[in-house]
Amino acid sequence: MDSAGIFGAEVMLLTLTKAQQESGLAPLIGSIQPPADVERNANLLSVYARNLGIATEAVTMQEKSLFGGLRALRKFVNNHPADIIHSHGFKANILLACLKFFMKLPPVVTTIHGWTGANSDSRIALYEVIDRWCLQRLDHVVVVTPEQKNHTGIKRLAASRTSCILNGTDLDWRNELTISESERRKLDALKDFAAGNRLVVAIGRLSKEKGHLYLLKAFAVLAEKDTTLRLVIAGEGPLRPVMEQTIHDLALEQKVCLPGYLERVDKLLDQAECLAQPSTTEGLPITLLEAMGRSIPIVASAVGGMPELLEHGKLGYLAPPNDPEGLQEALLFCLNNQLYTSKKTAAARVRFDRDYSSAQMAEQYQSIYEACMGKLPQKSANHG
Repeated sequence: MDSAGIFGAEVMLLTLTKAQQESGLAPLIGSIQPPADVERNANLLSVYARNLGIATEAVTMQEKSLFGGLRALRKFVNNHPADIIHSHGFKANILLACLKFFMKLPPVVTTIHGWTGANSDSRIALYEVIDRWCLQRLDHVVVVTPEQKNHTGIKRLAASRTSCILNGTDLDWRNELTISESERRKLDALKDFAAGNRLVVAIGRLSKEKGHLYLLKAFAVLAEKDTTLRLVIAGEGPLRPVMEQTIHDLALEQKVCLPGYLERVDKLLDQAECLAQPSTTEGLPITLLEAMGRSIPIVASAVGGMPELLEHGKLGYLAPPNDPEGLQEALLFCLNNQLYTSKKTAAARVRFDRDYSSAQMAEQYQSIYEACMGKLPQKSANHG
């Protein structure tokens, strides 16, 4: 994986490999990173993996260097003979698909965590188009929601080469991480910010597709009606300056906090009265799973895998995407109808316990690995 932080895909990978270790497999995380990050030990995926006792090694390559990347990955693969390669993200997919032209690889499985749907003139959009072409060179493609199987990039693949495995997680995995002093100060400040108030929390990269600007507009109306409401949006990203200006324009400086990236978002979630996920495009967010497992009410956009996850409103509240008024109404109903909300939340916890454990996810991936290795027939093109 080429990782820029610890987001949903990274959490899925860490909890998957942790569960695989516990089941007797020997996973090794190859963390694609530039030389400067290797020298500074700045790659959080590697740091987290080591803290969790998961084997990890840097795949060092310069950015935007295809041939240099291929050489680095070829060296890594030769140095670490594997039965299966499991790829995450477009960079790993593209490199592995190209590498197949030059050398024999073990079966390559990839998980598609979701395409952002970026504007067609953007660099990311071009990479995603190349990624979809490269999927045809890989051995098996796993999507994380049934809805993703309807994407044209997946539908063009043979049904026998695609599967759906729902993301899972381990609610306690962060307990093995050390809380730094700076992180502790952040958490203490957030505790003071939330004290005596009703806290709405959003977690995710500060980027356009996460819908945070719609959330700010919706929250501004709610905060006028209920002076005890506070909003924390945890994460970092390129949209921060725009969000800070919007907070100023809406006079929300005393009611909205942008603490930046938090390692222990579980500590923040435990203070929340509601989790908001206003994304305009999404796969199956790990954040929603963690909220379900912690019995925290959820308000989410009706996009990607979120409607199915919330059983189309039975386990949480759904709002139209790109719609501040619809989001405001859903948040208002969630916060002001506690009995109705508590019933949804209890049902969501039951579903989490039944369907979304990391051990169950690991077992389903192992069946895919074994089928690709020829040890057993492919049972089904749809797991979960």
